[in-house]
Amino acid sequence: MRNTTISNTVLTYPDSTCWLYDNLFIKLDSSTSTVGAQISITDMASGRYRKLKYISELGSLVFPLNDSIKSLYHDALSFNIVVYVYEDGTQVGSFGFDTDILNGRSLPLRAHGSTRTIYAYSQTDLRKTQLLFPASGSLSVNGHAFPVMQSGMTGFDLRSSVTQSGVYTMCYNSGAKHGPSGITIVNAFGDSPFSGVAQLSFTDESGDVPENEKNKGDVWEDSKFSSDSYCIDLVYDEACDDFNFFHTRYTDTDGCIRFLGGKIISQTTNKTAENFYRLDTDTVYRNISRKFIKESSGTVKVAYDSLKRDSYWTDILLSDTIWFKNFDGEWCECSIIDKKVTVNADDTQDVQLEYELFIN
Repeated sequence: MRNTTISNTVLTYPDSTCWLYDNLFIKLDSSTSTVGAQISITDMASGRYRKLKYISELGSLVFPLNDSIKSLYHDALSFNIVVYVYEDGTQVGSFGFDTDILNGRSLPLRAHGSTRTIYAYSQTDLRKTQLLFPASGSLSVNGHAFPVMQSGMTGFDLRSSVTQSGVYTMCYNSGAKHGPSGITIVNAFGDSPFSGVAQLSFTDESGDVPENEKNKGDVWEDSKFSSDSYCIDLVYDEACDDFNFFHTRYTDTDGCIRFLGGKIISQTTNKTAENFYRLDTDTVYRNISRKFIKESSGTVKVAYDSLKRDSYWTDILLSDTIWFKNFDGEWCECSIIDKKVTVNADDTQDVQLEYELFIN
């Protein structure tokens, strides 16, 4: 969270990159007066907005933002938020800021941007490889250099750099600055989210890793988690069309699209049915089993070979939506039956997951 001061009121507000399922709020604190605020939350892509307003009789006030942002959210989006501050019932100033909301969640056991292994299984998977960075810089993949223009999520088309199966090392270095990309709205005037007067502050700290981003890693405390420069292994294992291959896509806790591919080892069809009897004049057998199918479902069990611990493949259990590629190459939604998975101290491990593909 960030802080600024308007008149005698201290505002606590979200960072430049946030996650949809985190605790998002704006807090106002004043030791000299009662506080209130009107907040405009605008989806920059569509222009849709929500307004919140409350004038309190206290010196501290919190506005939860989760419901308002979720009602506007439909993809990785940029939001502009303007706060009009009131002290003792009188407007004393305003403040605006932008924030990118990614479809993920923060976990107390792992920092964002800690993934060091990702998987891809087709050239389509490589068309928009999403990575999370703490600052601008550059990414090198198989002799090709890609600019990282800003902190947050960036998508790369790696189809020209990764052309055959293998493990490719993608190395990131921070420090490259690209002009005054750090633009902050320090003050705004006007009641409409579509018009008004704004005071802007220009800074160029895009290549500097913020102090709160210096420490990465997870509960395993692996030394590979540096923020200024590090490498990520891209495991590209192109699947054969005639192989018992199950290709899934999901969103990890960083808000990035990830892929998993494994071998189908079993398929199960389940049903729930109700017996019924009817008079039959064609046979002498009375007790013939007849059932009305009330519900049916199909599942597959998939085996994965040597998944690396630092790929954080367990995020697939926390993804609201999971897709599998069907026989026609179409992505269809599915879900995971497993309620929990366990990661041990080994760097790699073999895994089995069970998916429910349909239910009706």
